[in-house]
Amino acid sequence: MSTLPPTADDAPGRAVRVGTALGLCSAVGYTVANSALRDVSRPDDFAWSLWVTLCKSAPVATAAWAIVAVRALRGRKALPSFAVWPRLMAAGVLAQLGGNLMFQEALGVLGLALTVPVTFTGIILSGAALGRFVLGEPVGLRQGASIVLLIAATASLGMAAPDAADAVIAQAVAGANADPAAVAFAVATALAAGCAYGVMGVVIRGNTAQGVGVAGTLAPLSLAGFLSLSAFLLLKTGEIPLTSTPPEARLPLLLAGTANVVAFFCIAAALQRIPVVRSNLLNASQAAMAGVVGVVWFREPPTLWLLTGTALTIAGLALLGLRRPRSIRARLSGRPREETFAEAVETV
Repeated sequence: MSTLPPTADDAPGRAVRVGTALGLCSAVGYTVANSALRDVSRPDDFAWSLWVTLCKSAPVATAAWAIVAVRALRGRKALPSFAVWPRLMAAGVLAQLGGNLMFQEALGVLGLALTVPVTFTGIILSGAALGRFVLGEPVGLRQGASIVLLIAATASLGMAAPDAADAVIAQAVAGANADPAAVAFAVATALAAGCAYGVMGVVIRGNTAQGVGVAGTLAPLSLAGFLSLSAFLLLKTGEIPLTSTPPEARLPLLLAGTANVVAFFCIAAALQRIPVVRSNLLNASQAAMAGVVGVVWFREPPTLWLLTGTALTIAGLALLGLRRPRSIRARLSGRPREETFAEAVETV
């Protein structure tokens, strides 16, 4: 084994490897979190979805501000300039109300196996468009073909939605059937949630070059999201239902929040090292994981439309990743990055 120190020419390759590891860790974390969220999902209970989403978001804000405090005590720059705070906070509100809350609502109607691939279609489409026009990241022939596949996947998953919704609703209320209008709205909701996540990804990627680490970027973003959810819940119900949460829901809520904060920091750190489209591709292995968990654990129906739509989603996302290593390294060559996974964690 060579003991020579790594050269500067190797830095882009190391950035890609670290970013890849972070993206995969994020995929596993989000799959665990989404499975727990599916376990506590309820159809037609918007106030409950608000509370679940608030529980999911709280650990992210807590962890981000704790790390900011540690960095400040060490005399390091902890927060970005206030000039970018409005943009970060707006993205935080959008990510919570337009992303996490809408995702939770869709889970209660469509289930896990269907909601996740539909949401990822929104993530990729919005991320590719904004990455191109805001960050200047190219969207070439492969990306165009991938978008066509993802549109086809959305159509197929839309055909699977009625059966999936009937199964989910029947699990919640014996003998009940899903309303077609509610099913169509849930599909649109999941797609919109993905678009909100895509916007957040682009904002994070565009604002992490200020020397404050991942936590410094996430702190104002997550705080704004948490406060907006809290205000919305208070307006809706007049209370924060800490004591009225059913005992059987407490462990899934804790698991969802913990797994979410790990996944959130991993994907945010990955976005510092690899392009938006590539990080979304790695994180999109959730589509396959969610399909397996949804069908096996939650007994969601494995219809032909669902299997076809999920396969098209995975194919479209895989096509996004077929880039030449040289082109990735060229885009990263001017950006120094940490060499190891452990050093990557230090950047939070």
